[in-house]
Amino acid sequence: MGAGAGALFGIPGWLRPMSVGVDTLTYMDPSLPLRQDIVWFREHVADLNVAHVWIHLPRAAATDPEVLHAVDRFQSEIESAPAVITAVGPTTPDVNEAINAGFEEIKRLEQLLSTWIAESELSRVNAAAGQKPVLVSPETMTVVRRSLQIAEVTEGAFNIAVGPAVAAWGVSAEPRIPTTQELESLKPLMDLHAVHADVLERTIYLEKAGMRIDVGGIGKGYAADQAVMAMKKAGAVAGVVALSGDIKTFGHLPDGKTFPVAIQHPRKEGALLAEIDLQDEAISTAGDYERFFEKNGIRYHHILDPRTLQPARGCQSVSVIAKEGIWADGLDTGIFVLGADRGMELIEQLDDVEAIIVDQEGKVHISSGLRHRVRLSAEVDRHNREQP
Repeated sequence: MGAGAGALFGIPGWLRPMSVGVDTLTYMDPSLPLRQDIVWFREHVADLNVAHVWIHLPRAAATDPEVLHAVDRFQSEIESAPAVITAVGPTTPDVNEAINAGFEEIKRLEQLLSTWIAESELSRVNAAAGQKPVLVSPETMTVVRRSLQIAEVTEGAFNIAVGPAVAAWGVSAEPRIPTTQELESLKPLMDLHAVHADVLERTIYLEKAGMRIDVGGIGKGYAADQAVMAMKKAGAVAGVVALSGDIKTFGHLPDGKTFPVAIQHPRKEGALLAEIDLQDEAISTAGDYERFFEKNGIRYHHILDPRTLQPARGCQSVSVIAKEGIWADGLDTGIFVLGADRGMELIEQLDDVEAIIVDQEGKVHISSGLRHRVRLSAEVDRHNREQP
């Protein structure tokens, strides 16, 4: 999950451009030792300042495959999000081609899936709600069908039809608390049984006027998956695609190491919750600190429980690790809504899926397959041991 609409993203001042190519920029931190680069991105959402993730990458030696770090921006499903791509390849031309291929694939998918683009396929599906089916591409069909699958797995906690309710709260634009009557009137539009994805006809039809599907909670994970495939075809042997809070890795670094990723603390700006090394895996994080407003001391955020259309209250953040980005991206939202206990119970039932859940009291829950891999920060570890 990314941050809010209209977000402004910046690159820290200490990052200075080292080289420029088509759609590529290479950066190095001059204050760090020679053998370490940092790809670091921070987003500014209204009055918020949220650091999502740090990726620490050792620089390649002269005999190692080329390593380039690229920074680009694209208008994503729900905001202007930074796309950060790192590629490892035999030569600089191979790396540049792979990076450009990754960016082009992300931008291509944006044209299909973004509801911020009036002529995108999903925008046309929404415009035709209650009227007629709309012919869509295999990519759009895949994302919508996988969304419905994840909705079923999470007992309806993940719901791509929740858009009208999110808009009613106005978290990303003009925050407000909708009336109970207003939310009740929107509940019929959340019915996923009214979303018809016909594979044979290649059409999607929303049977109720006013329905609106939005794949912002799963689209970046899918885009990261597809960008990695494009990079591999272009010659990359390893790399990272990072789309705000969604990261997909493949291969390993020239020194044989995997890709270390740090997870943002949900309550302490700029602080780390934990670190984990990824290889041929994706990680996606959903948190109540990404887009929210406070009124009378109560935090109202953008992750709504589709059953109540109120902000889900069981977690502060959920990070899901899976083989596929689309799976991790959809599950993090659903697990967040289910809450720490039911969410972790579900995670333990799924193959090749792990999670780090911070419950509403700040206690960190780690799935069984991750306990030997996750490195909690010293402060978080100490706090966790003090919890009952």
